[in-house]
Amino acid sequence: MGVVLVLAAVGIVVAVTAGGGSDGDRDDSTAAPSSVTGTAGGASATSTLTLEPADADLVAALLPFTVTDCRSAPRDGDGVVVAVSCAPGSSTAASAPEQLSVISYGTAEALQADLRERSVGLAGSDPGTTCAHGRSGVERWARTAHRRGSFVCRVTPGRFAVYWTVDDSRLGFTAELPDADQFFAWWRAYDPI
Repeated sequence: MGVVLVLAAVGIVVAVTAGGGSDGDRDDSTAAPSSVTGTAGGASATSTLTLEPADADLVAALLPFTVTDCRSAPRDGDGVVVAVSCAPGSSTAASAPEQLSVISYGTAEALQADLRERSVGLAGSDPGTTCAHGRSGVERWARTAHRRGSFVCRVTPGRFAVYWTVDDSRLGFTAELPDADQFFAWWRAYDPI
């Protein structure tokens, strides 16, 4: 009986020590951001932290395997309802950006207002000087009647940064790669919704 009590006491001490102390002793400035280590379109069995409910709903609404390691992101701008930052999933053969931001807008007007803000200082692209040619600019894109939106491309040496919208879904995405060729090789095969 005495051995059982000693083993139980040791187990409690080990469990308390492994827990790292009380919540009052924790330094939240070094705590990891909220994240889900699973993929879009389903729950993760390996999740250790959780997304805010609206963020989790957005991630779950994306096609399976199109994003991983998502975390809640700031909701910058009027009309932004949900924002997450993720790693693109392995759904394409082309090199993917390291990070992809997904932004959900409450209204089409809010999406258009953010598009205008992100387009400040950029002109519409002339033929032969489009984003696909590695130029900064603003242009429209379409895959189908219901899959269309706008591109805002900003090019600096070694950096091709893009914000694109999917108008009917009221979604915006941001990503960057070193150049336009790499970006479009990935983007043409990537369809998260």
